[in-house]
Amino acid sequence: MELKDVRVGLRVEVPLRMVHDTYPWKEPYGTVIEIDSFMGNEPRIRVLLDGEMATVVVCRAADLDYE
Repeated sequence: MELKDVRVGLRVEVPLRMVHDTYPWKEPYGTVIEIDSFMGNEPRIRVLLDGEMATVVVCRAADLDYE
């Protein structure tokens, strides 16, 4: 996904490997909650995963896909 397409509130799919390495019971779908860019570095995108527990993963825009 291109960075210009990412916005807060967008429903996305994160890479399955990012979820299952740490949270094997989670599905790889969620909502973008923050786009953080520090001193011109590649922005980090925080995604709140679906489910009962509030699980946040940090991704790059290139790792995301539309739900």
